[in-house]
Amino acid sequence: MKITIIADVYGVANNGTATGCRNLAMRLQERGHQVTILSTFAGEDKTGIKYIQLPKRKLFGFYKILEKNGVMLAKPIDKKIVEAVADADVVHCLVGFKTSRAAIPILRQMHKPYTAGFHSQAENVTSHLHCMNSKIINGYIYRRFYRKFYKNVEFVHTPTQFIADILAEYKFSNRFCVITNGVNPAFKKIEVERPEKYKDKFVIVNTGRYCKEKRTKVLIDAIKKSKYENRIQLICLGQGPDEKRLKKRAKKLTNKAEFGFWSFEDMLAALNYGDLYIHPSDVEIECLSCLEAMVCGMPCIFSDAKTTATNTFAYDERCLFKHGDAEDLAKKN
Repeated sequence: MKITIIADVYGVANNGTATGCRNLAMRLQERGHQVTILSTFAGEDKTGIKYIQLPKRKLFGFYKILEKNGVMLAKPIDKKIVEAVADADVVHCLVGFKTSRAAIPILRQMHKPYTAGFHSQAENVTSHLHCMNSKIINGYIYRRFYRKFYKNVEFVHTPTQFIADILAEYKFSNRFCVITNGVNPAFKKIEVERPEKYKDKFVIVNTGRYCKEKRTKVLIDAIKKSKYENRIQLICLGQGPDEKRLKKRAKKLTNKAEFGFWSFEDMLAALNYGDLYIHPSDVEIECLSCLEAMVCGMPCIFSDAKTTATNTFAYDERCLFKHGDAEDLAKKN
């Protein structure tokens, strides 16, 4: 088949939506399908995936916020949409943002079958606006998602039952297909030697964007409060707007915390020689970074927040802590 993915959010794999899109495209390509991605990304990679580039969308004051988070939204151009879908047997709209909305009348006019995905919680938006816990504003955003886009789609992919249930609560009338985004098979348990400088340390690993809703500061504060603080080595991999603040917060730790965007090989090694993975985030539709740690064999601890799917990954109560509570996390010895 010839499959086109319309991806308003794509490019550097520093967020779950972009990573999930990349995984989907690669797996389809491996199975013999021809894949085209319409996004802000340009070029053609070694797998043969075709890219058609859209300009980046600038949202006045919001642009800088999104840029700091490494998220670039696409600006729809009808000519490019037509080019991307002309030969497609089916089109998948990754998220219900502006390019996907602009594509619907074009797809209908061209009689192209299409599906959609749901990969962005309302809280992913409101966290940037400092009102993440507002039920009124979050509810408005979910209803707007439906009114502006999802009411025009029959089949919607949701990575977890968690988000499908939330959408049902907000009266989305779609037919939900609950399928995990999946983990790149390159993530796996391997034999790797722990670096000499960590030999006598208890290594805690965390990966993901440095931003408010990921609550990385809770993890740092919990290490400070732990009775084993002087033995703990934190490896916190990623990038994002809160990087400087998190580094400053971690300065009081006995062992200098590791921050930054490591190569895949180095990150995979850390996920294999680490002792424990902790993910304190309050907002996750699925969280591929947690799944990546789990397939590498790492024991994990998650936030129990009701706005994250990761609490369903827990084996039992020992794997959960009260969200936002550094003291409770510190007790998980």
